[in-house]
Amino acid sequence: MLNKLNTDEAVDVYLEKIKARELVGRLTYQDTNFIFTYSDKYLNNRRSIPLGPDLPLSKKEFASTQLFPTFKDRIPSRENPAYKEYCKMAGIDVSEKDPLILLSTIGSKGPSSFVFAPAFKTTFSNQDVERFRKLLRLTVREFGELFGYSPNTIYAIENNKSSGQDALKRLEIYYHFPEVALREILRNRFKINDEKNNYVEEFFLAVRLIKQIINDSQYVMEIDASNKSVNIMIDIPQPEPDRLNKRSKQLIFSFTPELAEDAILKNPHNYQKIKSKVKKTFSEFDFSSNHERDQLQSNERYIIKNDCTVQKT
Repeated sequence: MLNKLNTDEAVDVYLEKIKARELVGRLTYQDTNFIFTYSDKYLNNRRSIPLGPDLPLSKKEFASTQLFPTFKDRIPSRENPAYKEYCKMAGIDVSEKDPLILLSTIGSKGPSSFVFAPAFKTTFSNQDVERFRKLLRLTVREFGELFGYSPNTIYAIENNKSSGQDALKRLEIYYHFPEVALREILRNRFKINDEKNNYVEEFFLAVRLIKQIINDSQYVMEIDASNKSVNIMIDIPQPEPDRLNKRSKQLIFSFTPELAEDAILKNPHNYQKIKSKVKKTFSEFDFSSNHERDQLQSNERYIIKNDCTVQKT
């Protein structure tokens, strides 16, 4: 599936209130300048307070070649003994230097009531909606029924007769996050026939399975450019007594994007069978056992075949 969800383009600033958050403005980086823009609603509210002394409410937009002090002060110092732990908790690399990423992660919350969050910039297009629908093998009516839109709305988007920005944002979330799509499908499953509904449900279950495999913190995903395969590695301790603190990556599983598309995404009725094969490959090894660990040699490669079997290659 396409990966078009970009969170590093900007940082949205919110004012944390008792019952809700109010959008304050957005920080972007354009042409070597940091630009902060207050939202019209916040700027025109007499009760609003400035984000900082360097960003008064006297005007809407500010530009600077340097990060504004108000934002810079929210990023913890690298000299802070807890800096590595902050990065680990936020899920970023300790060497990360992009100020927008740092602000939306380790600088997200501070002593003030202002909260920084990554701004999602969508590049999901009208053509992507049509591709998405056809990938699910749904008609315009079925697609609309399943995701809560009228057929006219979907038709207008696919034929560029409507920008459908709000709909595009929601559909992009379904496209990238199978858990959210599955909840919506469960709500509307009675609106289309069982065969179509089962196919769509198994499609998203298959996508979720792949995401779980490659995102599990126990596993490491590596791309082998030479044969265009995706290799799943596991980080395990070295068995030698004198190297207890040493760790190595051992190849557990490998598949090509083409085979994954053919075997899983394009034929998700095989989902349960593939799932059992994958789980068998991953789960039936006790990595604390030298005997079982030795069964997985570092040069062994496993691949999902189109007949749903998992084989060495």
